[in-house]
Amino acid sequence: MFHHLNDFSRSLDFHDFFIKRGRIFLDLFALALICLGLPLLGVKIAGHPVDEYLRFPPVSYRMNYSPVHMGVLIGIIALTLLICVFWFIGYQRERKVEEDNSVYGHYTFPWWGWIGLGLGILSWTFAWTRFTWFEPNQPYTFIPQWISFIVVMNALTHWRSGNCPMLTNPRFFLKLFIASAMLWWVFEYLNRFVNNWIYEGASYARDPVEYILFATVAFSTVIPGVYSTKRFLDTFSGLQRFFARGPVVRFPTARVFYIGLLLAVSLSFLLISWYPTILYPILWIGPFLGWLGLSRAIGIRFELGGISKGNWSYLLGWAFAALTCGFFWELWNYYSMSKWTYQIPYLDVLKLFEMPIVGYTGYLAFGLECAMAIDIMRRFSQSLRSKDA
Repeated sequence: MFHHLNDFSRSLDFHDFFIKRGRIFLDLFALALICLGLPLLGVKIAGHPVDEYLRFPPVSYRMNYSPVHMGVLIGIIALTLLICVFWFIGYQRERKVEEDNSVYGHYTFPWWGWIGLGLGILSWTFAWTRFTWFEPNQPYTFIPQWISFIVVMNALTHWRSGNCPMLTNPRFFLKLFIASAMLWWVFEYLNRFVNNWIYEGASYARDPVEYILFATVAFSTVIPGVYSTKRFLDTFSGLQRFFARGPVVRFPTARVFYIGLLLAVSLSFLLISWYPTILYPILWIGPFLGWLGLSRAIGIRFELGGISKGNWSYLLGWAFAALTCGFFWELWNYYSMSKWTYQIPYLDVLKLFEMPIVGYTGYLAFGLECAMAIDIMRRFSQSLRSKDA
């Protein structure tokens, strides 16, 4: 009798496992249709050739975008000031925040961190200089620079807290490289519809196989860099207290709200090739909003941290981690032989390196995309562990 009950219990667990994973697959499939399929459908509806957007390696175009529009620029500045006012009005100075008192910064900087730092300095030197004998290899300096950045961020986290993601859970950390490559290929695809950035001096782009290999390895460093930076920022208790005492924001619970959000995101992706000068920001925030809408609409809880109580440490942690990485991406890109440049409609002024200052807000949104990707990875890992158990 007990044997049959045990078999029945296992069959229920097996059923729950596939239900959970099935929902995630359904969510991902729908998100892929929205982000990847709808832009092409929009091109088809407009009567333009689809082949141009599927050419590989991709061809970048110089766009005749207006470099500055004072109305748009003033609107962005006004919105930024409004958000700052909202934050400080709602700031909960007296709110008690639980802190991790084990983080003191009294640990030894690991030996492998010095190796990473040395590799970073060496890679930076070769990227910014023009040695004739090294010229064929200069386009490839991005990868060692970002591998070294990831190692140094983990070393700094270890120095401050005694552990780091690279060593604490190496299997999960390695999966981040796979997720990162997949996510950034999505952004490269979406960029074909707006041409907000183009690559210069990338000789490897003429060979499709070499382009795929190099680009995939380079793209794979993005999420590990952001994740490592977030974990480093998490060790600063003062910063975490500031993030955790923000204004209270309660999101709607009705599914109709998220269905409406999903429809708005879908329409934006459908029309992105029609109105690239207006809809290009959806490239950065659209996948996150799409995942949020889909998750809530079909009953998967995508956590946004404790913002309903004023704790913004999760969202702002990811946003500012991506912004920190963005600063170094743009810094190292600036004097590199193989680099990217930007074509930002209406806001292409007041640059810091190649990026217009206003454009750095895109990194804040991109941090949420990284959080989304890791949330998806963790859901798969949890469902696999529940099956194994």
